[in-house]
Amino acid sequence: MCGIVGYIGRRDAIPVLLEGLRSLEYRGYDSAGLAVIYRNKLQITKTAGRVQDLRDRVNDRTKATIGIGHTRWATHGEPTDINAHPHTDAAGRIAVVHNGIIENAEPLRAALVNRGVTLVSDTDTEALAHMIAAEATGEVSLEDAVRRVLRHVDGTYGLVVLDTQNPNELVVARNGSPIVLGIGASEMFVASDVAALVRYTKQVVYLDDAEVATVRSNGYQTQTLDNQRTDKTPTLVEAEAGDYEQALDVLGRAHSPDQPDWHIVSAQGAVLDQLGRHAEAQRYYQTALKIVPDEPTVLSNLGLSYALSKDLPNAEATLRRAAEHRPVDPRVRQNLALVIGLQGRFAEAEQIAGADLPPDQAAANVAYLRKMLARNSDTQKPKPVARAAGGTS
Repeated sequence: MCGIVGYIGRRDAIPVLLEGLRSLEYRGYDSAGLAVIYRNKLQITKTAGRVQDLRDRVNDRTKATIGIGHTRWATHGEPTDINAHPHTDAAGRIAVVHNGIIENAEPLRAALVNRGVTLVSDTDTEALAHMIAAEATGEVSLEDAVRRVLRHVDGTYGLVVLDTQNPNELVVARNGSPIVLGIGASEMFVASDVAALVRYTKQVVYLDDAEVATVRSNGYQTQTLDNQRTDKTPTLVEAEAGDYEQALDVLGRAHSPDQPDWHIVSAQGAVLDQLGRHAEAQRYYQTALKIVPDEPTVLSNLGLSYALSKDLPNAEATLRRAAEHRPVDPRVRQNLALVIGLQGRFAEAEQIAGADLPPDQAAANVAYLRKMLARNSDTQKPKPVARAAGGTS
């Protein structure tokens, strides 16, 4: 599952981004990357490897106070350095990290090629970077450019945009893929999971679907996609959190047991999973599902928790429930295929991994599934098939 981290403030951004990505490793990924603005230019580091590999590649001399980071689980294109996020426009002005899947990515990419744009990756996210750069001209603000682009996008997204021409702000948007803002003292944080924030901040704000935020070091403002101002009430955290045990305590103080916030309850489950306390985590996810029945994000996390505890039948059943929501989150599809493959049903797993996708993308997903299954010592290596079959998950 993908992870997002963003930072703007007074600190050295790179250690914050790396630590945030490390805290999201438990969700699974195949590549990682980050981008900062250094001497008025984007400096991007990416790897088809682990967060530690990314840390080893970062230039220690680079100091920046704004940046974005990402851990990716491949959906459009194989896990390579080039396909890893962040993605940029041709001029290297705009950088984007994105969770979710753009359902109309192919026509968007084709339109860019017809306009003479050279696409360097196989991803849906790269199209967003080029489109935003094309809109952010003249008097058009970065937020307005993002909003204009997203009106043409079908699918799910949680995204953060970094712009060298607007080095004092990040623009963030959500539709079907969680995004949370962390409010600090003259600094702001962005993440796809509160577990990446709680060691730094006392207040968090969750974006709603079809909502956009401009984030600066001194605060944030939120609007709907049709430019209507929205008011957000931060959740106050009463203590700092320096590790996962402390994070669990912080989250426990962040809402009233009489009026639980499902985002926070689910985040408590995520922290417990990180601690290896999967049975407890599953109880938290079940509590969240009582507040928001069939919420796909919670179902996905619960399914992953079952898989981590090696309860593969429950993992499969839960992920199938999550996959009933359309469009299907690619992370749900991948986790479901992996869980089925781990039970030895390789042909069915490959069918799900490649379902409803263009042939090259289906082949990439199946190849990645085989690699993940081969890594697992509890299952035999799957037998190859001629090609990925169609069907639905």
